Amino acid sequence: TDTITLEKMFPQSAAERKEAVSHELNIGNCGSAGAGDFSLDNASEAAALGFQVEPASGKVDAGSKVPVTITYTPPAGGPLSVWNEIVLQGSLRGGTPAAASGSVSLQVRLRGFVPAQL
Repeated sequence: TDTITLEKMFPQSAAERKEAVSHELNIGNCGSAGAGDFSLDNASEAAALGFQVEPASGKVDAGSKVPVTITYTPPAGGPLSVWNEIVLQGSLRGGTPAAASGSVSLQVRLRGFVPAQL
């Protein structure tokens, strides 16, 4: 199975100011026929760490793209500053050109700073 691996580290300076930051990931279907679909299967686990994923799944029509917005809002911290990290696990199915195996695995590593509560 083919795998696409991406990484996004949200800025520490925004987290220290307790500001939410968003990043857009575009999932596209290059072909002229046949829809595809995608899913990010552990989006609810990511939400527990402050990463909101919208939409976490959907359909991508031929020749179009779907923006997926990932917003990091730093959760309340403890006595020490830490980095929250999770790898979103997902898959891309169908579309054009379709993978020989029928799907492509998608991994998106997310990192967000959690400032200490003083």
